[in-house]
Amino acid sequence: MFSNLEIQGRITLTAPLTTTGSLTLTAGARLELNGQPLIVGGQLITAVTEGALPVIVGDANSPFLASGVNVNGLVVNGAPVTINGGALTRFDNVSFSGLAPDAVQLTINNPGLVTHFPMNGISFSTLPTTGLFVQASDTLGAGPLLILDVLGAVPADGSAFTATSGGGQVSLTITGGTWGRVWSPADLSTACAICQWPRTPRTTQLDFPLSW
Repeated sequence: MFSNLEIQGRITLTAPLTTTGSLTLTAGARLELNGQPLIVGGQLITAVTEGALPVIVGDANSPFLASGVNVNGLVVNGAPVTINGGALTRFDNVSFSGLAPDAVQLTINNPGLVTHFPMNGISFSTLPTTGLFVQASDTLGAGPLLILDVLGAVPADGSAFTATSGGGQVSLTITGGTWGRVWSPADLSTACAICQWPRTPRTTQLDFPLSW
């Protein structure tokens, strides 16, 4: 177990890797999970201004969990990513490739933010069958909302491969120039029944502009 860890060059895990603090991948770094779990207690950090993007290589048997992210430039090959409850500073220019079509490629669990969280230049090369591009979960029943804005991403319309959850009070809203999953009448009926609370009903919203 490490506190804060920086990886330069190529590393192949032979045992589980856990950090209590941040994990920083420098330009050109390559981290091969090799069937081992990677758990980052702080933020996953990249800040590539020149040189090759850092790469994380794994598979469905290599759980990759980070509490938070401050990422600008990353290639994820084969490893589903979970961002679990910590600080969301940045998550830009990230490419997902080589994942199984039944995998949830990116999971974000968060208690909510005081503002939207933009994710710029995200791309997914594997079209899901039973899996998803994004699963977003609002984990707190009070406080600010969890709203994700996916901008300039590929493919242009991933609404069929996104899902949200959050105590039964999650909606995915379409506004001008965005796409999303439309609730069925049964969904809306359930939501209205759940939202009879003495406070403003809670909503998690995913905004995916068509320029995604």
